[in-house]
Amino acid sequence: MIDLKHLRLHAEDVKTLLKRKSKIDIIDQILNLDEERREQQHLRDEKRAQINLLNKKIAQERKNDNLSKELLKNAKALSSEIKEYEKTLSEITEQIKNLLLKIPNIPEENLPQKDTVIKYVGEKPSFKTEPIPHYEIGEILDILDLKFAADFAGSRFMALKGMGARLNRALINFFLDFHSEEGFIEVEPPFLGNYKAILASGELPHMKEDMYYIEKDNLYLIPTAEPALINLHANQILNENRLPLKYVAYTPCFRREAGAYGKDVKGIKRVHQFDKVEMVSFTREENSQEMLEYMVERASKLLSLLGLHHRIVLLSPKEQAFQSAKTYDIEVYTPVNDEYLEVSSVSNCKSFQALRNKTRYKTKEGNIKYTHILNGSGLALPRTLIAIMENFQTPDGKIKIPEVLVPYINKETIP
Repeated sequence: MIDLKHLRLHAEDVKTLLKRKSKIDIIDQILNLDEERREQQHLRDEKRAQINLLNKKIAQERKNDNLSKELLKNAKALSSEIKEYEKTLSEITEQIKNLLLKIPNIPEENLPQKDTVIKYVGEKPSFKTEPIPHYEIGEILDILDLKFAADFAGSRFMALKGMGARLNRALINFFLDFHSEEGFIEVEPPFLGNYKAILASGELPHMKEDMYYIEKDNLYLIPTAEPALINLHANQILNENRLPLKYVAYTPCFRREAGAYGKDVKGIKRVHQFDKVEMVSFTREENSQEMLEYMVERASKLLSLLGLHHRIVLLSPKEQAFQSAKTYDIEVYTPVNDEYLEVSSVSNCKSFQALRNKTRYKTKEGNIKYTHILNGSGLALPRTLIAIMENFQTPDGKIKIPEVLVPYINKETIP
C-alpha cells in the first residue's frame, strides 16, 4: 500500500512513476477524498471543543444547583452532530483505504523502459543429436504422466512418476538445504490463507480471478509461500538488531492462470499446481537494495550448481508484479525451443506490504519505521525440472542427474 502522506506530498511524482507501470486514474479521487476527510475532521474537532466547553458549564451549573434545560438540549444536539461527523469520516476513510489498495507499488525511477538482460551465466549446451521436448522424453521414460493428470483434474495439471517424482523431491530438498545453510529459517506454512493475510501480500484484490477460493471456509489456496512468510511478523514492532530476518519455505502453489489460456499449451511450462521454494527477507529500509542483489545471487547460484545456463533480467515497470518496486527475473535456458524460462522472480517490495500488515521495527534512536520486505523464488518448479530434462539428455536416451543432486537420489541417470 502507498503511504497516503507520501502521496499527498508527492502526488505528481507518484503519478509520473506509476504511468510507467499501469494506467492509474484514481489518484486525484483519493486526494480529493483526503481533503474532504481533513475538512470533516476539522469541523468535528471544532464541535468537540464546543461540547467540552459546554460540559464544563453544565458541571458548574449542576454544582450550583442551577442547571438549565437549554444547556442540556444544546449538548445533546452537539453530540448528535459529532456522531454524524464520525460516521462521515469513517465512510470516507474506508473509501480511501479501498482505493489505495488498487494502486500498485511505485516503481523505482532508474528502471529501463524494456526488460534488460543484465548478464548471462554459464554456457549453452551442445548436443550430438537433437534434444527431445520434455513432455516427450518424460513419456518415453515414464516419469511424466499428463494423460492421467488431465483425466483426474483437467488440463494444465501434471503428475510425476518414479524417477520424475524423486528428481522433483530432490530439487526441493536441495533448494531448502542450500538456503538453510546460509541462515534462512525454514518454515512450513499452511497452504490456505484468509483474505486479510493475502491482501497484505498484494495478491488481493487485483489477482482475485487467478486464485482458487474455497467459499465454504472463506479461504484461498496460496499462489506462493510469499503471503504466508510476509505475515510472520504482522502487527509486530521488531528490534532493529534482529534485522535482517530471512525465511525460506517449500509449498505447492495454486494459480488459475485465468488470463493465460493459449500460452505454453504443451507440456508443463504453465500449470495450475506447481512446487516452489520461496525466500522472504525483512530488512531495514537502507539495506533492502543490498538484500535484493544478495537474493538474486542466491537464486542464480542454484542454477549454476545444477550446471544450467541462465540469464538475469532487470524488469521494466510494466512487467513488475503489483507489489514490486524493483524486480529481477532469473531465466533458465531450454534447448528444444531455444528459449529462456523464468524460474525465479526476485523483488524488493520496500514498505508496500509492511504498510498493509503493520510490520515495523524500532531504530536505535527509538524511531518506529516500516520494514522493507523482499521475496524471491529459490527456485520454482517444474520449469527447473524442464531445464534438466532437456539440457541433460544423453545420446542413448537417458537423462543425466546433475552432480549436486546425486546424493539425494543415489543415481546418476534416469534410465
